[in-house]
Amino acid sequence: MTNLAPNPQHHCLTCPLCGGTLPESGVLFLEESRTIIRGDASAHLRPKEAQIFAHLARHEPAYVARDRLMQILYGHEPDNVPYDEVLNTYLMRLRRRLAPLGLAIETIYGGYVRLESQVRVVEVSHA
Repeated sequence: MTNLAPNPQHHCLTCPLCGGTLPESGVLFLEESRTIIRGDASAHLRPKEAQIFAHLARHEPAYVARDRLMQILYGHEPDNVPYDEVLNTYLMRLRRRLAPLGLAIETIYGGYVRLESQVRVVEVSHA
């Protein structure tokens, strides 16, 4: 897809789209198009997966409560909140999409999850 260019002054990676600095992991998330880019690989997320990923990326390295993720996904629909298994399904699908990029989501006892890599989240399109 897109090669990430090293920035010789800072020994870090530069976003090929906006010129901004990327974290050492070299992971870029284009929120508007729901696309994760890492080196030459990319993954396109479904809307709910993108909401989860964006929230985890913005709060990395902190753990996020599963209840908080459910609130983010369904807070605007308080009468239609599905069972917890729905979140398990979204996390499973998200893990499958992240694995080819070398990314992972960690779950710990007590109902908390976190993204194991730093990600630069870009909220607007790079048109």
